[in-house]
Amino acid sequence: MTSTATTVALATPSSASAKEMTAAECKVHTVLASKTPAAERIPGRLSFLKAELKGDQFAAYKSFKLLSSVDFSLKGDKQVNREAGGGHRVGLRLRGGSLERPKLHIEVAAADKAKPLVSADYSVTSGSFLLLAGFRHPDGKLVFAIQCRGS
Repeated sequence: MTSTATTVALATPSSASAKEMTAAECKVHTVLASKTPAAERIPGRLSFLKAELKGDQFAAYKSFKLLSSVDFSLKGDKQVNREAGGGHRVGLRLRGGSLERPKLHIEVAAADKAKPLVSADYSVTSGSFLLLAGFRHPDGKLVFAIQCRGS
């Protein structure tokens, strides 16, 4: 069974300078998007992603649930792997860039698979969210909201 993933990159302005990046603090939020209605379509725990989840690309989903939030401390080009919830693991590696636009290598894999479903480099605006969406889950689709700040 293969998983189809859709990538949505969203950017917000940052006041960071253009210094070279050597480290970054990141957080990966795992969200379950479901076609089953819930009391609140976007619960309070997901208020930080409300604008993104109200977008057209998520209009087919009736509810969202935060499954986990995992912290990553990146230094140099060493990859950090963590269980991210929803039966998937995420690997992040700093690939340089600037404080304003960190460049990351991101891998997402199903917990029981060695080969990643996604393995790609992304440049993101510091502090904004990069959304990787469309990963299979028994109750809907998973969305990984990745946010990093360089140091």
